[in-house]
Amino acid sequence: MATRSTRNKIKHQSKEGLDAVDRIFVTLENLDMLAAGRSVYITENLPMVVESVKFLQDVLKRFREGL
Repeated sequence: MATRSTRNKIKHQSKEGLDAVDRIFVTLENLDMLAAGRSVYITENLPMVVESVKFLQDVLKRFREGL
């Protein structure tokens, strides 16, 4: 059985991080659908949260490209 190289393990972990961010987006979308515009707090603050997660996603993508 072949073992994975350290480089492959690092690349795999960086992909796992990006996959986790994708799951965050799904969770936030579900939260928005559940709130259905009935929460002023969610309506006002969710766009900022989404923007922050998008920034994180962009940073992780650039980081992964450098590996």
